[in-house]
Amino acid sequence: MPGEPTESELERTLGLLKATMIGVVTTWFNEINWKHKTPYRAILVTGALTLAFVVTGDIAVLAKSASVLHLVVYGLLNLSVIAFRESTVTYEPAYLLPLYPYVPLAGAASSFALIYWMNPADVALALVFLFGGVAWYLVYARKRTTDDSALADLRRTLEAEGGKAEAIHQ
Repeated sequence: MPGEPTESELERTLGLLKATMIGVVTTWFNEINWKHKTPYRAILVTGALTLAFVVTGDIAVLAKSASVLHLVVYGLLNLSVIAFRESTVTYEPAYLLPLYPYVPLAGAASSFALIYWMNPADVALALVFLFGGVAWYLVYARKRTTDDSALADLRRTLEAEGGKAEAIHQ
């Protein structure tokens, strides 16, 4: 229906709300319009950013840069499977992963390898977004969150086993 947010807009808004819950961004975005039961500030900000990117940029470049970011996420997702399974975090997978850890390693490698064949301008824009997010984390969010991730647990476990975590930490 006209005037209603699209599914992708709602996903971005939900992501922003989740980020406020763990302290990555300010809770200012949590304000709810009780008449419509919507997080109107989060919707307005994500909608304004989307509109700004559409109006000021080339849609094809933005779409291809988003594809690069998706490939990065897929690669990291495959690596996170290994981190979860190797850490001491309570994690009971509901499925058997054949040829573990080769399948997630192949998935990560193929995701990252596909980026090589993409347009360098699209990759560069994606890297701007990626490094912007990392900078935001280092400057703002790092001191407001706790690192209880499977990767942090795996790093602590390896450090306790004799300092083998340097490769993971870097």
